[in-house]
Amino acid sequence: MGRKLSEYFGEGGGGFSRKSMLDEKEVKKIVEMTVAEFLEPILKELREIKESLKRIEDKLNNIGEVEPLQERRRVKGGSQRALARDPTVRRIIEVIKRDGYIYASEARVKVGINGFQLLNLARRLQLVTIDLDGDYCIMTQEEFDEFRDYLNSIDTSDPEEAANLMGRYRDLFTRLRRIGSVYFDSSSRSWKLLK
Repeated sequence: MGRKLSEYFGEGGGGFSRKSMLDEKEVKKIVEMTVAEFLEPILKELREIKESLKRIEDKLNNIGEVEPLQERRRVKGGSQRALARDPTVRRIIEVIKRDGYIYASEARVKVGINGFQLLNLARRLQLVTIDLDGDYCIMTQEEFDEFRDYLNSIDTSDPEEAANLMGRYRDLFTRLRRIGSVYFDSSSRSWKLLK
């Protein structure tokens, strides 16, 4: 790969004596030390960046894990009874029974937890979650069945009239229609849910 230094200067050429020239091993050692000194701060900075990225990755992975530590310890066994005794869970179920559903975006106002916490609890409680393109609707299976029955019983194709007939599910119907998740099926003369 490399040429010998003597090839660059010839045998004693260039006004240098053989004694004054560094031999190849010494030059190689000096170059390696210089490169190592040059690379050391760069490698140190790369290690720091790698550690920072690891911390960021850990934080991103923990976003879904939004329950307080005390809550996790209390419900760790996954016991449905323990969840049912939780006051937050009772508030969620209460709101769903009263309103028919709860949006994740309204969780802070209605039940005092953020949307991520609501979604996490909804999964653990096996509640129905409906994706609303940027928001989620959470409801019990009973409320979902009631919503679907309302939807299937409306025989008018007019969306405004259908929304008025949806009762407490009017807003949910309107949002689902806006994103194209409900449609009027002319063959069965009823509204259908896509998702």
